[in-house]
Amino acid sequence: MKQLFLTFAVALLLLPATLWADTAKKKIKSVEITIDAPTPGMDLENAEKLALKAVNTAYGDLFKSGVITMRDISWDGEFGENKDGYPTLKAGYPYIATIEIVIDPDGDYQTEWVKIDGSDMLSTENFKATVNGIPARVLRSAPYFPTMQVKFTIPGGKGGPLEKDDHSSDYDVLKKEYRSTLPYISRKEADEVYPHYHPLDVLVINKIDMLYEFMHEKYISSSGHAYKNHNTLLMTKMIIDVSNGSENYNISEFAETLGAPYSTIFNLKEVWLSPKVDAVKYVRDLNKATVERLSRWGRHYMEQSTKLYTAKGTLFIPENAGKAVLDYLDLDATEPTYTIRTYRGDVFEAQKAGVAATKLLTCTKHVFTAKIEAADRVCQYNTCKQPFKWYYSCRVCGKCERNKAHTFSARPGAEVLEWHDMNEDIANDQAYIGVNAAGEHIYWKSCIHCGISHSYHMRHLTPRDQKMMGMEGSFEDFKVSMLENLKSIEDMCLLETELPSDEMFILPRKSEAKMSVWAQDGVNRALCDNLVDDAMLGNDYTKPVTREQLRSIMTLLVKEMSGKDASASAIGLDDAALPQSGSVTRQELAAYIHRALLYLEQNTELAYSEYESRLPKYTDHAQIKAWAKEPMAFCNALEVIDPKTATTLAPNEVCTIELALTTAERATMAHRTGWYQAVSTGELEDFLSAIGERNHYTFVSTFGNCDRIWASRVKNGMYNSLPTIEPFTGSRCYVDAQALHPIRAKMGKGYMMK
Repeated sequence: MKQLFLTFAVALLLLPATLWADTAKKKIKSVEITIDAPTPGMDLENAEKLALKAVNTAYGDLFKSGVITMRDISWDGEFGENKDGYPTLKAGYPYIATIEIVIDPDGDYQTEWVKIDGSDMLSTENFKATVNGIPARVLRSAPYFPTMQVKFTIPGGKGGPLEKDDHSSDYDVLKKEYRSTLPYISRKEADEVYPHYHPLDVLVINKIDMLYEFMHEKYISSSGHAYKNHNTLLMTKMIIDVSNGSENYNISEFAETLGAPYSTIFNLKEVWLSPKVDAVKYVRDLNKATVERLSRWGRHYMEQSTKLYTAKGTLFIPENAGKAVLDYLDLDATEPTYTIRTYRGDVFEAQKAGVAATKLLTCTKHVFTAKIEAADRVCQYNTCKQPFKWYYSCRVCGKCERNKAHTFSARPGAEVLEWHDMNEDIANDQAYIGVNAAGEHIYWKSCIHCGISHSYHMRHLTPRDQKMMGMEGSFEDFKVSMLENLKSIEDMCLLETELPSDEMFILPRKSEAKMSVWAQDGVNRALCDNLVDDAMLGNDYTKPVTREQLRSIMTLLVKEMSGKDASASAIGLDDAALPQSGSVTRQELAAYIHRALLYLEQNTELAYSEYESRLPKYTDHAQIKAWAKEPMAFCNALEVIDPKTATTLAPNEVCTIELALTTAERATMAHRTGWYQAVSTGELEDFLSAIGERNHYTFVSTFGNCDRIWASRVKNGMYNSLPTIEPFTGSRCYVDAQALHPIRAKMGKGYMMK
């Protein structure tokens, strides 16, 4: 059985004051250490007892003279196992040995030292070391206890990259999963159950438990498919015409359902109370239902944004109940999240007259001190550039102030700061670590907001980072410590044949061709996805692409996605309607991509989303040729080809090899961009229930069953999260891909109607 030992930090030994460095002693500035060589099959216990043979310095062999001794040696890497179950060193495998030596404090020698946060520490800049002739990296340590790390490769083995024990995480295995989605749902079937196309007329509740019966009736779509509990999604307006007094057991009908976190009346926006209902009691019962049972300050609207959890939901009460309701609300600064309006006369006639005939219930003088943490009160979500902020609300009527100069930013006991979210896989030089023991390429993950890699961040730390990490001491010491830790982690990860950390990712290949920085990720992935014919493309990808090269890329794209060969002619790339001479332009690239993906749609189970053309918004759209209008609209809408600027497409700009490759690589995921519809009720147990909540835009903003969402281009490394727009703030957010069916022209196999 393989055992994996990773050590990311080395303990520092601090000497007492009596052993502080003596400036009169001779300074050791370098050591050449010789130890017994590690051998194949050596168990870890013996490897940690390798004998020290010599420590040569400018003053001779100080081991021989008894001045320097070995204190400790430890090993990191992938270990084998002997018949007794002890870890062993494997032939051909690399290991890092961490070696600590001791210089006699009572002798005549010491190292160069510096003061760090009041302690004497070895100056790593003025102390060099080798072990068995191999340069070692000196770690920060106490002056008389120099510690260093050195990489050994155990003799023997086959040579070259090492064989992986587990291939389940190989890129070629996982990319099929990365490209997968829930089964497609056709536009027809999606429309049949889309709640906003089938809203119910106002529902009148005039007896206790009437709603329960209605909610459990099956919904039959126009195609004859039955859906359980679907009626709850169609409810948008309700009149409650039943007393909540003692004659009905003091029950405020539907208040518990409105306040409960897991009810699926996602689209209810209007609740009208008839004069039979005690409005103050109803508001009190409704507010009480939103309180989390395990937390005094917790409210269900802090985690969900449908129903009456935001001001989009409105409670209508008789005009003569308005003052009493305001007086009650003055006692509770956590409510209401919803809007309250008053009506005159008969509730049924008032509801027919609509919202315009009602009056907003509001204070005579707002007091904006309430911290109501509902989705529509978010001022801004935190990114690496900005902290999280909420707007204040009126402590009486709940009106949101929406004043960016008056916000709050944290829940009790927490401080919400801007931070880098390192979850995107960007295969560029900035994120690159190196080649691991299996010959694969390891990268750090990067920030989903600004794109900088983890390693770049660690090399450019700020005092704010130190504060966020809760690290004490001086800022300079913090930077040095973090950089040393980073280097240790990187050294050790290259010893492995598998991914040692979820902060990193692996690709099997890395391009050595000349390319622009912006193209590195796309080109490296295109190489891994078999879209590159080296003999055809050459080694300078900044050059303009030829039609022959473009045809090569497109035919390889079709083969990658279909598993079958297809000629350029079969794909439609030889069509006489396309240009046959001159430079290849961006619009011609779009035409080639469009034809390749249409071929895939016709010959595989892949399908691409419907879209609305956005070409008219660009100032240069008139430059697009007739044969390129649909391809350009397609590639723009599905984000296969980015616009040149916010207002231009540059359709006549010459296309380079690197642009063709990055575009083809994006096309491998184009089927995942577009329209989606959330799962139907009961289809996913943890869509919204006590066992899980997968209906989130953000931690506070949510969507309901069968809601419709446009997903942007998937970020690499975040394949289970679809980028979209949070509806209240317009911010970029990420939703659970496993809770959403792609809406496509054809029904996917295995789609089960509920």
